[in-house]
Amino acid sequence: TYFITFDDIQGLGASTPIYADGYKVGTVDGLEYDYKENGPIKVKVDIIKDLRIPQGSKAEIVKDLMGNLQVNLLLANNPRERVEPGGIIPGAVNGGMMDKAANLVPVVEKMLPKLDSILTSVNALLADPALAASLHNVETITSNLTVSTRELNTLMAGLNKQVPGMIGKANGVLDNTNRLTANLASLDVQGTLNKVNQTLESAHQFTEKLNSNQGSLGLLMNDTKLYDNLDVNHGSMPTPWLST
Repeated sequence: TYFITFDDIQGLGASTPIYADGYKVGTVDGLEYDYKENGPIKVKVDIIKDLRIPQGSKAEIVKDLMGNLQVNLLLANNPRERVEPGGIIPGAVNGGMMDKAANLVPVVEKMLPKLDSILTSVNALLADPALAASLHNVETITSNLTVSTRELNTLMAGLNKQVPGMIGKANGVLDNTNRLTANLASLDVQGTLNKVNQTLESAHQFTEKLNSNQGSLGLLMNDTKLYDNLDVNHGSMPTPWLST
């Protein structure tokens, strides 16, 4: 048995649970109040025997949002000294979530005018005809996008059907090109070029002989005296078909 002193017990009563590090270690057994001295309220608690309470530990009353009370033992880090059974543990009240909520009330009160102004602005925005027109435009754009997507899907489906045929035609063209290349590769291009060169060389030699004084044709074409004699003889030859 131990005693915990509180200035205010917040409605604490018998059988209120006592916890240490989240584990239930006892219950409230009774209350003692000195009406003459008007001092702190002494709460008698039953704690399990195996729990060692270090000297310097404290206790606090905690109330949750539902109004339920419990006592939490805040064990001190003191491995050498402990509170002996029958000893007194100082206690206090921890408002918990309720106190935190109460502290938020002034902040919320300051925010209310701003929230009201924001709501007014939002209502004005929602009532603006331009917003309705913008939403209508968005709906129209979405509808157009849906139609465009449908048409694109149709186009892609058509292309998917045509692509195999196009690939087949391309393969045919490539096959023809390969055959043409093979045929060109099989031709004796070098032999043909050699024959052409020989023909050109022969023509060149023939031309040189015509331009020189060698050979009958060369002499005939380059000897002007011989040409003149032939021309005179040709003129003196009788022409029976012209005789009268």
